[in-house]
Amino acid sequence: MDIEELLDFQPARTLKRGPDAEADGGFEGMFKRKAVEAPQKKNYEDMTDEERLALVMELDEDKTAEMDEGTVKRMLLNLEKKYSRNQELRIKHAEQPEKFMETEIELHVEVGKCLSIATQPQLYPVLVQCNGVKLIVSLLGHPNSDIVLGVVDLLNELTDTDVINEAIDDALELVEALVKKPDHVSSCASS
Repeated sequence: MDIEELLDFQPARTLKRGPDAEADGGFEGMFKRKAVEAPQKKNYEDMTDEERLALVMELDEDKTAEMDEGTVKRMLLNLEKKYSRNQELRIKHAEQPEKFMETEIELHVEVGKCLSIATQPQLYPVLVQCNGVKLIVSLLGHPNSDIVLGVVDLLNELTDTDVINEAIDDALELVEALVKKPDHVSSCASS
């Protein structure tokens, strides 16, 4: 064998897909089919209203299925931590809002997460027992109007008539805790 023969050598080509691979478009046809058969990811903006609603319902089902007493307690603990941290930084850096702005956002997000409690009225007693009502009502006095609006939205969802009708006894416990005078108000009024 000389060099010329080695350089000109071409091994026999065998296709792994079999002999009919060329008949259905070869490798290019295979890729084209896969591209057509692959599910297309859509942007939220490109979805129809029905698709958006289905997506939200699917995500909502996942969140509410996992909610239990422990979840509510963790949510309230996180909310209290974020609120305390925000108050600390607000006092410490009163003249520099950029230093506490991140905690404002975190607090707003935590308030939004608490909206999922409204989907589980049977967990309202846990909210009351863990002083969640007191914490939520105290957030109504927050200087950031976005956080206050988030709390108002949370209270609106928690006291929605449809939700209250689902579990009337549990919801009544929440409503009673909301309308009850705070301890410091009743002691001031009696003196």
